[in-house]
Amino acid sequence: MKFTIGGSNQIIKDSIIFGTVNQFHGIGGDVSIAPVPDSGFGVSKFLLAETPRNREKARAQPSILLNPQNQIVPFIGRGAETANLQDWIASTESLSVQLIYGPAGQGKTRIARQLAHRQNREGWSVWHVTSQPLSAGSSSVVGDNFRVLAIVDYADRWPASRLINFMIHMRDLTLESERAVRVLLLGRSPGYWWTSVQDFCENNLSISTNQLLLLPIEPGIPRFEIVQEATTAFSTVLEVDVDKVRSKLESLDLDRSEFQNTLTLHMTALAAADAAWRDDDLPADPAAISSYLLRRERTHWHSLHTRQEDPLNTSPVVIARTAYIAAFTDELQRTAARKILALSGLAETTLKADIILDDYVYCYPSMDSSKVLASLHPDRLAEDFVALTIPGHGLAIGWQSDDWSILATSEILTQKDGNSEEGAKENSRALMVLVETALRWPHVAESVLIPVLQEYPYLAIGAGGNILEKILNLDISTDVLEKIDKFIPTSGYSDLDFAAARISTSLMPSRLEAASGQVAKVAIHVNQANRLARIGDRSGALDATSKALEIARSLDAEVEENSRHLAKALLAYGFSLFYMGRYGEAYQAFSEGIAKIQPRLSADGGKIDELAELGKLYTGKTISLAELGKFSEAATSAENAARIHRHLESDTPGYNRFDVAAALANYSNCLRRAGNLKDAVEPIRESVQIYEELAAGGGINESMHLSIAKTDLAALLIDNREYNSALDVVYPAIDSLKRIAETHAYIASSPLASAFSCAAVAEALGKRYRNALDLSAQAIEIYRSLVDVGSGGSAAQLASELSNHASSLASLKLHQEAVEFGVESISIYRWMMDTGYSVVPLNVASAYFNVADAHEKMGEIDLAIAGFHDGWQILDLVPESDRLAILDAASIGLTISRLSLRAKGAPIAGVMSIIEKSAQSYSDYLESHSRDVARTRESIEIKRNLRLLRNRSIESNGEYS
Repeated sequence: MKFTIGGSNQIIKDSIIFGTVNQFHGIGGDVSIAPVPDSGFGVSKFLLAETPRNREKARAQPSILLNPQNQIVPFIGRGAETANLQDWIASTESLSVQLIYGPAGQGKTRIARQLAHRQNREGWSVWHVTSQPLSAGSSSVVGDNFRVLAIVDYADRWPASRLINFMIHMRDLTLESERAVRVLLLGRSPGYWWTSVQDFCENNLSISTNQLLLLPIEPGIPRFEIVQEATTAFSTVLEVDVDKVRSKLESLDLDRSEFQNTLTLHMTALAAADAAWRDDDLPADPAAISSYLLRRERTHWHSLHTRQEDPLNTSPVVIARTAYIAAFTDELQRTAARKILALSGLAETTLKADIILDDYVYCYPSMDSSKVLASLHPDRLAEDFVALTIPGHGLAIGWQSDDWSILATSEILTQKDGNSEEGAKENSRALMVLVETALRWPHVAESVLIPVLQEYPYLAIGAGGNILEKILNLDISTDVLEKIDKFIPTSGYSDLDFAAARISTSLMPSRLEAASGQVAKVAIHVNQANRLARIGDRSGALDATSKALEIARSLDAEVEENSRHLAKALLAYGFSLFYMGRYGEAYQAFSEGIAKIQPRLSADGGKIDELAELGKLYTGKTISLAELGKFSEAATSAENAARIHRHLESDTPGYNRFDVAAALANYSNCLRRAGNLKDAVEPIRESVQIYEELAAGGGINESMHLSIAKTDLAALLIDNREYNSALDVVYPAIDSLKRIAETHAYIASSPLASAFSCAAVAEALGKRYRNALDLSAQAIEIYRSLVDVGSGGSAAQLASELSNHASSLASLKLHQEAVEFGVESISIYRWMMDTGYSVVPLNVASAYFNVADAHEKMGEIDLAIAGFHDGWQILDLVPESDRLAILDAASIGLTISRLSLRAKGAPIAGVMSIIEKSAQSYSDYLESHSRDVARTRESIEIKRNLRLLRNRSIESNGEYS
């Protein structure tokens, strides 16, 4: 809908509109209208009207009766699936997503249309959603109902980011207008794209997702009923005796596995009906039936070309070749269609191209009248047409192949440089059609697909992870896989990561066999670990690095260079342990690596690559020490890493400043957590500045780490009590991480949860507890999804966030709920400690203190004292060098002394010794900080409380415990 300048009666009310809407009234002065950014999808009303049935047209082109939109065959069967979808529609959620998947021809579109008709009758708006945005300046009014069914066909061909963007729009729509929305995705197979969409919907948007596999049609009665229904429908349109048609079918064994597909059964019934009125023989198998129906298309082209009145100028051969091209391109603007006809050798001039296109449109008009080259329908028939046209199928089915197709396909796929990013993306649809065809017709892979990938391997990369994963389901030689692998990015993250891991896993045996020696095998295992780590397979990555380390340890220690190879293996092994939450073992691996490589370097430095490895080893050591709660040691290690990377930056032109920024961020974080807030400021601000410069290039990895550094800066601002400034920093980080998580949830989820957690703390300390609860609840939801058996990393983060959530609940006087969340936090920490995982004592103690504080607020003094007592014992494990922790322990001792005075009777066992130690800690601190007025007052109070409690204990027992 588009409005121009006019009267005041221009009204839009209770409508959903996608695209550009301009409404003007009473405008004066200068007016500017900014274009709306491309949403990455298009929405229109789902076409439900039936196409009129024409006997003569159907007899000339029987395949048109197979198009689901024509709705020739009534929908039958699929009772369980239909009931499943009805339950999904009727669910109480405002927004929910359902994937229906299955092979081509299994009935996905038919069941979706059946659902669309049903919901339309019940008053729902039904949308058709495509990955092609509306043209600039246009708009689409798709309904005014408060119940919406959005159908997304070919979902597995969408970039995951576009699907997620659509889901975000739907979530916002339900929040803003209280509409009920159901999103139905149709695709041939779930893969990385679905994993990404599902994870983001459930973990970031709180949208429930479901998936439904359309199983093959069972032998026996189900197949018989489908064929019978289709036979009746086609016989009626073609006006042929149905009994004659059924007699044609008697010779077929429909229980064979080739007839398990809904479309195959419909094609069989159609071929039987057509053969009946033409007194022809019915082919015996699906491939021959496809050939039969396609031959009927050729007969139609020939009749049009040879008819006496107004014959088509274009020969059947050229129409066939144009149909072949259309199978790959499907509906182009005429200018683009002219170019591809010329490229394929079909038209040397614009005039010749237009004659061909006009004749082709007469045979196959496009849904969009502004476009040409509509493909044959349904898709499977178009794919069969491609397969039968390419020589080599080896079937005696009366179909003449065309060797022109081999060269033409290569030209279509490489009309722009196939090894360029632009060319690969532009040709992704054509590659998808070829891949889908090759999955059912092996000769297509052998004759066309593999030779094209051999010469243009980047096509598989540029087309995206979905297509690449399908390619990997084919029998691809190691030679071609190696060529594809060379184009896979070695840094950052992309939708190729899952396919990249599959490729390296497939190539492992051949690579290890061809390895020139043990050193090469170490590198192969480390590369495999990196690939697995990028997709979140931490266990697999640890296994690969363990093998690398085993080989590296077997190398001759007398050869000096081998110490470096061992250090590289220890580096990879250490990070694998770290991401499994095994921080103590990771620290040992990094320390051993440092010991192996540092002696090789001179006092003035060393080789660039070895210095870089040393810097990374110090980084690993830093983060391991930090997770172990040894912040002072971690700060020293982080300083070493920063010094090394600064040295490399100054001496190495073009050095990757990413490592410098990471080292500075770690250094600041460790200083902050060790209590040195003043010195922590400069390095984190410099880190953010470097990341901002790097992220300007648009890289996902750089943008993600910029957001992580901003979260660290916000945490430092919180420690300095600059809560609003912290929120100004962390909220943009959250927005950025949300965008990254749209396509890379498996890497961005944990940093996003950390950012939510940081914002929650800032809001809580700013006394905006409701905001804090909402943020920490989002963090908890993400952490729960990340916790997996055998990994302590995410478990520790979940436990910490549960404790923070408990604190915010307590601030809102929801003390019982606070206890419940706090107890869960403590139970996770206890599980980690019992199973050998490293924990930060300060965090565990805080969980106990939050629970104890809630008990105190509810008047449960004895439970509060017991909680503070247990937490203090955990805190007492912190090294004496950590001054901040010692003062925290002392202040808890003061709290325990206050509570003990409120309790009846003598202090419980162990409490007096805690209070005594705390009083001594205050005294020790004040010897060098005598001007700290607040701590002086606390010292005086705890000593007074200690004296009173001693007297009470003596009065009760004659002694104190």
